[in-house]
Amino acid sequence: MDAIEVRSQSDEFYLLSSIRYDTEMEWRPSKQADSDLDVDFDTPLFLISYHLDRLRRAADAFGWDKAAESLSGDGALSRFRTACEEAVTNGPHPISQIRYLVNKDGDHRLEVSPIGRRPFDLLNISSRAPREFTTWPTQYAPILDIYLDPVPTPSSNFTSYKTTIRDHYNEARERARINSPSAAVEVILYNEEGKITEGSLRNIAVFRNGSWVTPPLSTGCLGGVVRSWMIKHGRVREAEIMIGELIVGEWVLISNAVEGIGLGLFRGTRH
Repeated sequence: MDAIEVRSQSDEFYLLSSIRYDTEMEWRPSKQADSDLDVDFDTPLFLISYHLDRLRRAADAFGWDKAAESLSGDGALSRFRTACEEAVTNGPHPISQIRYLVNKDGDHRLEVSPIGRRPFDLLNISSRAPREFTTWPTQYAPILDIYLDPVPTPSSNFTSYKTTIRDHYNEARERARINSPSAAVEVILYNEEGKITEGSLRNIAVFRNGSWVTPPLSTGCLGGVVRSWMIKHGRVREAEIMIGELIVGEWVLISNAVEGIGLGLFRGTRH
């Protein structure tokens, strides 16, 4: 199998976090005990403090001092939240995705677009074992068909942190013949050592020995917002998963910060 190289240099790219703004959301954060991100407020911005933390860690990883400074310090979370709220207030959509972009100079840009309703607790399913999913109400969210990419994707900062460099994900989706961002299909990536990393748009977990297991950051997987929440609250644990350990027909827990947590079924490699 030939590895797909991830671009390691670019003249211009942005750090990125995609935030769900949802006035109908059933679950909302109350108190996040994240040391300097200890907050207590009711907000339609899903896991907002985790987004700020994710962006700040990415800025540090790329050595973007100005960007890191713009995301740090007293009042950083309040400024971050206010910017998101103002971006949505100026738009007509009560349920939106906010793309929060930061460049190396610490300049911030926000893009807002409408998204669909998900009228259920976006985090609850991670507390359930696969044996309970025979009654999973599919009207809540589609169950995705999940395939394994036929070639590895090497790990880099562009797989570990979310940026506008997306070629490696787009190419994996093309190989899996996924033609639309809304298609009920996902593809699983893995590194050159054959270790599962993530999906093209979502983090993944599989059920092993009585608990959900997600690849560790050492594999080069994206440190997703919902993934971080699940690990912190004991919903998943980190462990390496080799490509040969995936079982055709098994449930896969999928997650991102716009959709929350959902389900897929592993179908093998798409031919």
